[in-house]
Amino acid sequence: MEDRLIFDSRYVVGIEQVDREHQKLFELASKIYDNLALDVILPMKEIRSAITELVDSTKVHFANEEALMVANAYPGLAEHRELHAYLIYRIEEFEKSVEDGEQFTPVDAYEFLCSWLGDHIQASDRNFGEYFSRNAEHQ
Repeated sequence: MEDRLIFDSRYVVGIEQVDREHQKLFELASKIYDNLALDVILPMKEIRSAITELVDSTKVHFANEEALMVANAYPGLAEHRELHAYLIYRIEEFEKSVEDGEQFTPVDAYEFLCSWLGDHIQASDRNFGEYFSRNAEHQ
């Protein structure tokens, strides 16, 4: 399993609201990691709760981020929405697997989330942060 994902300066995009929400997503991922590191089988109720919280927080964050993009006429909005839709699709797959009682591998979910979240923030979100900063200077 990958190391625990820690929010640090590599993930700061320079938009206070977005950075706060990213930090919350990192905290949710850390909660999952901490439970996995215990090397015990979590009750289904706890797994469902963690996944539901992750899905809900991710959807809220994406809606907020996309609203900022719309308000600032971000030219990469359509592509960014596609990336968000893909992550929502993937985490909803994990959520559905848990709800349906299918084989669920929390380690796989955690590793996917860490990889995607880190890469997405450092590339796509950072591009928006730079655009936002330039745009804010001209207003």
